[in-house]
Amino acid sequence: NEYLDDLEKVHYGPCLKVIAINDNEPAVREDGFIELPAATALTIGVSCVYRHADGSPIPATMENVDFDVSKNTFAKAGQRWYLHAHKQARRVVGCEPTLSRSVYPTNDTN
Repeated sequence: NEYLDDLEKVHYGPCLKVIAINDNEPAVREDGFIELPAATALTIGVSCVYRHADGSPIPATMENVDFDVSKNTFAKAGQRWYLHAHKQARRVVGCEPTLSRSVYPTNDTN
């Protein structure tokens, strides 16, 4: 979500859920993360949906797409990445996944 200063409200952007890793159901850890092998090409299947202000999904906006990852994307083990439905939450349509690096875990010495 994104807080809109000019409108003084929260705008709910698209929600993304990982639904498959190489066509297999992902093993989601207790903390919500999915471990992926380093330096391995794979396809991440995702489902995106937009929400009403109350958080309920808008079914007509649901879209499934595949996000391809090269063997160079996750080149280093022990790093956390976040997959987002879009580069921004506002003024977007559809599902165009993008990755961003996390600063966590902070004890990353690899």
